[in-house]
Amino acid sequence: ERYTKNNKKDIVDDWPMVNLIVEKRFLNQIGNLDDSIWPGEDTELCCRIQKNNQSIKYIKDAFVYHHRRGSIINHLRQIFNYGYNRTHLIKTKKIKMDIKSIIPIIFLLYNLLLIKLHTLSIIFILPIIIYLLIIVLESLKFLKNKSNVFKIMFLPLLTYFSHLTYGFGEIMGLIQKKYKLQKR
Repeated sequence: ERYTKNNKKDIVDDWPMVNLIVEKRFLNQIGNLDDSIWPGEDTELCCRIQKNNQSIKYIKDAFVYHHRRGSIINHLRQIFNYGYNRTHLIKTKKIKMDIKSIIPIIFLLYNLLLIKLHTLSIIFILPIIIYLLIIVLESLKFLKNKSNVFKIMFLPLLTYFSHLTYGFGEIMGLIQKKYKLQKR
């Protein structure tokens, strides 16, 4: 939803800074980005926008091209930091916890439990089969754009590990007593 065209909604609750435009006058009124937070400064700003009774409008025709991280390790480190900082923002009450915040933790715990439970019944592995099928089908959409087939083969695996890494980052953010500002 955050990095693809969203044809469903006009108003959103949270939007990444990479695609967010805020009028300078309004930003001066509510305060600039909190540079002690990274990543997650965009989520915290979106919460302040909404607390000031303003909406965040999604414009589906706007397009921004972003260069991705140079390596899988750097990508996963960034994803971990997103999860870590989201729970820090929740703990400091700068943002509210919602179901989207809990799903990555549940997903990680489910995967850990699956190591034990997979022998008990097919019912326990059915959710992961459905999940994997969905990410494979979503990855196949990139074939229409004549993307690199070799890269697309690894996209489901990268997506899976990205989701696990985000959940791990959230758990580490929850159990960490003292917040450590992440390096950009």
